Amino acid sequence: MTTQELNHDTDASDNQKNDGNSVFSRILLTVLFVFVGWLSLWVLAAYVVVQFGFLIFDGDKNQRLDQFGGQLVGFQKQLLQYIAMQTDNKPFPFNEWPQNNTEEAQ
Repeated sequence: MTTQELNHDTDASDNQKNDGNSVFSRILLTVLFVFVGWLSLWVLAAYVVVQFGFLIFDGDKNQRLDQFGGQLVGFQKQLLQYIAMQTDNKPFPFNEWPQNNTEEAQ
């Protein structure tokens, strides 16, 4: 066996180790993000209850809460895309918090 073949075998085993580490870290992050997604659903449920309170008592939605709700839904979208392996982009806090891009027409 030549030195070049030995180096190639070493490189291949290093790539397999890196792939194994990346798969393991992906699994851990996915489990973590599933838990964070579950928590974010509870936050969304509380948001809906409070927003309905504003709608009932003030007759209109709270604009700050409305903006937060859009951002929260964007965050949940990022989570679901990562969990479902539709993207390799990790959601917040590994990337920026999503901004609410939908402006309500007045």
